[in-house]
Amino acid sequence: MELRYIQTGGLAGLRMTADLDTASLPADEAAHIEQLAAAARAEPAPSGGPGAARDYQQFEVAVTDQGETTVLRGTDVDAGPALRALIEQLRPRAEPTR
Repeated sequence: MELRYIQTGGLAGLRMTADLDTASLPADEAAHIEQLAAAARAEPAPSGGPGAARDYQQFEVAVTDQGETTVLRGTDVDAGPALRALIEQLRPRAEPTR
């Protein structure tokens, strides 16, 4: 499974990204992240519309599994619990980008 994490917005407007291939992780860590991704994909999408949280951090996680990509989106206010758990695993791996 491959994941692409993008965090934008917030008061500083910093863009943070991370790319992760679970095949490169230890088996237990890969299984944990894959379970979080599956739970986040099953969760209903947040109902907030564009611009609803202009100053909030915005998150996008593209999950590619067996050739199929699902893009998950949320903010630090409206992301569901499963997406938040996945974000908490990916955020420490992110680095600033332009």
